Amino acid sequence: SFPTRRSSDLLPSCGVKGFKTVSGKIADSRPESNCFRTDFYEADFSGPLPVIRTLNGADVFAPDGFGEILFRRDIGSMWSEFPISPWFGAEKMKEEVKSILSGDVFIQVVTEGKVLSSPAADGGNDDYWGGFGSLSFRKEYRFYRHQDYFTLKLCLDWKGNNTKIAVRFP
Repeated sequence: SFPTRRSSDLLPSCGVKGFKTVSGKIADSRPESNCFRTDFYEADFSGPLPVIRTLNGADVFAPDGFGEILFRRDIGSMWSEFPISPWFGAEKMKEEVKSILSGDVFIQVVTEGKVLSSPAADGGNDDYWGGFGSLSFRKEYRFYRHQDYFTLKLCLDWKGNNTKIAVRFP
């Protein structure tokens, strides 16, 4: 037979139970340099594309370009697609580091960027091709000091059509 649970033992919906806080000041974050190291990674955000290396020698990342946004003209449906242009990437974008903050648990890097204007490849009056619209983005990397992984939160602001967007991951 299983022991009966009291309702006071259950986690309330949308709530927290058994989490104790201490009074005092929240730890401050401090600026970090463009090149830094954790227990498992070293990262360099000083160039146009980030360079992220593992410290254990089993490097799964390309020399650069992790998280690079790629786009191309693409027309089709859910079942078939017709790529009609090569992929465009960092060479057509401007991305800059907005902040690199270091705390006791992780280092956070925030970058923002956008696709720059370019003459239309199809001879039209739009940028890149008819219907391209605009594309801007924000990336938030978190490198945990003592964990063997990092995270990337990517937010895209996309307006347009006839375009396929991809992100470069290993």
